[in-house]
Amino acid sequence: SIVLMAYSPLCIAVGFIFGFYWGLVIQIGAMVFTNLCLYAVGRYLLRDWVERQMHQHRIWKGLTRMLATDWQEAAKINLLLCFMPIPYGSHGYLFAISDVPFSQFLPVFIIGMLPNTCINLLIGEAMSEASDSNGTSVYNTIGIALVLVALVVAVCHASTVAHKVLDEAEAPSPRIEPQLSENAPLVSAS
Repeated sequence: SIVLMAYSPLCIAVGFIFGFYWGLVIQIGAMVFTNLCLYAVGRYLLRDWVERQMHQHRIWKGLTRMLATDWQEAAKINLLLCFMPIPYGSHGYLFAISDVPFSQFLPVFIIGMLPNTCINLLIGEAMSEASDSNGTSVYNTIGIALVLVALVVAVCHASTVAHKVLDEAEAPSPRIEPQLSENAPLVSAS
């Protein structure tokens, strides 16, 4: 994650080796540990470098702006990023340079990553079962189909949000002018 490696192949391998249930325990533990590392590196060790990297691309600039609006918007973005085809590690770095505390970022991130993690673990477990003489379980096939449908719906919704983010990223920053009342003097008399 720290070096922006692909998440899916490693998760599939964990499902192949450990099965779905133990794989889920292992993956959640790995998510907590790696995001703690990503957050610490992005927020404290390499913050300036991470900010420069993120602000070179318009999508990351727009996301940074939207994260600053409120915690509900940040939670939505956190969930939607879990379904976008971006490197898993960039997610933690983005939130590290925002004002979102780790205690708010991590639970929402784990909830958002559960569908992706489950599908990858199910694929790994199905591959393991397919290599067995008995073949795959019908439950794995149904589970994979349901999660794939959910992923397609989430990606479609995430793309509409991504267009909104890009539009906001390209819009000029609003300049706030001081408001003067008609009776207020321009210069204080003191």
